[in-house]
Amino acid sequence: MWEASGYICSKRLAPFFPEMVAVLKQVGELEVRSETKRLLVRMSPATIARLLRTH
Repeated sequence: MWEASGYICSKRLAPFFPEMVAVLKQVGELEVRSETKRLLVRMSPATIARLLRTH
């Protein structure tokens, strides 16, 4: 999702996670279980930043 959004910062990316997860799942670009989807759409900007730190 970070790549699809043009590598925007986590604070700008987080609000779009619910919509992006739904769209990417609908078009077949993302395959996740419902529990994983629930966690993704609730992810905080700080968690996103922590996960992206190595990139």
